[in-house]
Amino acid sequence: MGSFFSSWVNTRNTLELVGKGATWTGVNGKYAFNNNLARFTFKGIDTIFFNYLYNTDNLINQVRARAMGTTSVAAIYPRNLHSILYYLPKLEEQQKIGNYFKKLDKQLELQQKEIDKLKNIKKALLEKMFV
Repeated sequence: MGSFFSSWVNTRNTLELVGKGATWTGVNGKYAFNNNLARFTFKGIDTIFFNYLYNTDNLINQVRARAMGTTSVAAIYPRNLHSILYYLPKLEEQQKIGNYFKKLDKQLELQQKEIDKLKNIKKALLEKMFV
């Protein structure tokens, strides 16, 4: 179990979206927020690693279990998020894991762009074929 670092959590939304979180990897002070977001500060946790950890089914289910309200408007309070359980490897391992998944996401993004390009070529060829 660990403590929190800088992360943003959606505190009020539909039951499906409440508790969705993201980490900020850009320059501090260059972001916008509203009263439906909560900011947490963590220590000893790699930001990139935690972003992937936070989006696992295990953590998502724990967050949703703490949400209160209806399917149209639900809320989660920061005090409820402190009871979420998660396990952390050493910081060096977190960094390696986070970087690995970040590289994997980049490869997936590049592959998706190639797929989209091929779909557009196919569409154009089909349109020419049936003129």
